Amino acid sequence: MKKIYLWISFCLLLCVGLMPFPLRAQAKTHEAPMMAIVIDDFGLDRGGIDEMLNINVPLTCAIMPLLEFSEQDAKHAHAHGHEVIMHMPMEASVYMNPQVYGNIMIGNYDDRTTVFEKLDRAYKSIPYANGLNIHIGSGACEHLDVMQSVYAWAKKNNTHFLDSRTSVNDVCDKAAENENVPYIKRDVFLEPHGMRGYENAKQFLRKCAEIAHRDGYAIAIGHVGVEGGAETARAISDMLFELEHMGIEIVPLSTITEAICSGKLQAKPANA
Repeated sequence: MKKIYLWISFCLLLCVGLMPFPLRAQAKTHEAPMMAIVIDDFGLDRGGIDEMLNINVPLTCAIMPLLEFSEQDAKHAHAHGHEVIMHMPMEASVYMNPQVYGNIMIGNYDDRTTVFEKLDRAYKSIPYANGLNIHIGSGACEHLDVMQSVYAWAKKNNTHFLDSRTSVNDVCDKAAENENVPYIKRDVFLEPHGMRGYENAKQFLRKCAEIAHRDGYAIAIGHVGVEGGAETARAISDMLFELEHMGIEIVPLSTITEAICSGKLQAKPANA
């Protein structure tokens, strides 16, 4: 009988000794999948501004520079607890009305000095900005020299650049590699190819959540104004409970970019 008790005691001690290790390892490595929601076209289009700013999660507001409402939108976004980045106009691959670019634009054939000068001037016009992405730019993102200049400027200024992926021929991943900086890209548009509206935005938020579960994080881009506006804002607001139920944590873009830069998250290839 004594041997039986000794054997039981040994087994209990063994179980107690072994169980905490995998449990601690799981607790240490498990983190909620993260989603950053970037909202483009602040500073220009006015539709849905208030609705977007009143959403009770930390959005990342991408604000076009050197426009009438640029400074105001940046200050309001910051006051509402949202992150601010610059939404930098870059040239398209086809002719577009110059008005769509606002008052400054990186051209398809700008040299490095010109890119640096334009980014310096534009960035100073956006209070609280801590990063940038592309406005239009379907041509500029196909030009390696131009995009290497953008990445070099971001690296010099200790900030991050988000590739909005506005062209299938985008070379931003190669430019980032050449400049020895992590490549960070948009995963989902909430209103792609003219698919605007409340239900579409909800559908693409769910898709973004699925990507976040797969990769540990995902980045969505929506819009104020005619591209999305109040309908996209309502979709985001109405999806918050569902996203929380899916285990998704909505974070500022910088939370993801800093984790990628520090190696805590893995950068994704352009075609992922």
